[in-house]
Amino acid sequence: MEQEEESKEDINKLTLMLDEADMKIIVTNQQTINLLGKTGAGKSTTLCLLSDLVPRVEESDYGEIIIDFDQQEEVKIEIGHSNTSCTTLPNFMNIKGELYWDCPGFCDNKSIMQEIVNLFCIKKIFDSALSYKIVLVISFDTIISSRGRELAETLRQLVEMFPEHNKLFNCLSIIVTKCTNKKYTSNLFVTNLAKMAAENNEFELARPLISKLSTSPDKVAIFRIPNTTSDINEELRNEIKSSVQVSNYEKLIMRNSLSDRAKLAIDRLIELYDLNINEKMSKFAEGLIIKFRSENDMNSLNQGKTALEKFSELFNIENPDIKMFESGMLELCSYFTGSELQAREIKNLTFRIEFYNSYRSPGSPKINLASWISHISTAKSVIEGCINFQNEAEARKQAEKFNKENKKKIDELNKQIENKNSKDNEIMEMMKFMAESNAQRDEANQRMLMEMMESNKKMVLEIANMKPQVIESGGGGCIVI
Repeated sequence: MEQEEESKEDINKLTLMLDEADMKIIVTNQQTINLLGKTGAGKSTTLCLLSDLVPRVEESDYGEIIIDFDQQEEVKIEIGHSNTSCTTLPNFMNIKGELYWDCPGFCDNKSIMQEIVNLFCIKKIFDSALSYKIVLVISFDTIISSRGRELAETLRQLVEMFPEHNKLFNCLSIIVTKCTNKKYTSNLFVTNLAKMAAENNEFELARPLISKLSTSPDKVAIFRIPNTTSDINEELRNEIKSSVQVSNYEKLIMRNSLSDRAKLAIDRLIELYDLNINEKMSKFAEGLIIKFRSENDMNSLNQGKTALEKFSELFNIENPDIKMFESGMLELCSYFTGSELQAREIKNLTFRIEFYNSYRSPGSPKINLASWISHISTAKSVIEGCINFQNEAEARKQAEKFNKENKKKIDELNKQIENKNSKDNEIMEMMKFMAESNAQRDEANQRMLMEMMESNKKMVLEIANMKPQVIESGGGGCIVI
């Protein structure tokens, strides 16, 4: 019993972690540059470096070099200085108009819950982008230890996550961090990688990708361990930026995998989401009955009846899918509240169920969509038993009587609807403001680019039209410039 309570507590905690992650992830619908890699590889450090933040290099009591950055922003990127990840939630940064995501680690070393949250974050970041570049950050010690076994595991996970290898190569760049070899270069990396792949079968799945990388050292940058702060300079920053610039934006099919223990946790999580949907649908159905019975505007009543009948089509479908359910809810909610907020709240839960369902074990229980629909089916029977849709005069009398007898209940419902609409309007205004801000930024960037091109064009013409000048050199000869 105690273990069951602990399990419930863990699932509730996981739900809160996912809610926090969901709020933090900005749906950009734009091109993004996504940093991926194992826990502790140096993704956050790389992001701070690219952001032109002022670096600090210190030595720990154990002689280890520590890199940190002065961050003035309210939301700071926490940099870990061990193999334990500090990026439990993704970090987002706009660097001179380019959108960067520092994704949580491939194999986080904290817990099953963090593994599930990481999967959710990475999938949502990639799915919400118009297209993206992938920057794979790998630590130098994974290359030189155990014949590159850790590196093989990282690359295996990468190609399993993105099975379209040609597209993956096109959008990929690699940053080798914490490099202790001062003479190590990107050419050496691709050469050594090809050699390891040929000799070690653990690289088998990644061999097609490695074959392409072996001729593309320009996609690789080396981030050496600095001796002093001056080693973290513009030259290093430009080398990393250059490796990112040579890749192309792509949109890939994305897959992922979870441990067996995480799959069991997902079963429990889906049970909780299913329970939440049933609770929301039950309350929605109760409100729907009140809304219909109190409706004395016959046009609105018929509009609601049409939406209800369309949703009712799901009752007769043998295997309705979640998309059908969401579409029907959208129309019902538009009638019920005049906004889509409630439908979006339910869709947020159905999205998570649908998202995690593909990662469950084959023997996991099926999603019981019929139980969600049944609440509306019950409400429809009640509504049809109380309202005479064939006789408008009778329907008005029924509504007037219901309004007199249930004024308090109706006022409470209308207040709830008003609050939902107010909240929905705030969200829509915020989204509109963000869209306008992005449009203004893009317009300003385009204008600045055109001005620079025009300025360069004028400069080239001026140089071309300059008359040659003859200058006498000290040796008696002439120099023409």
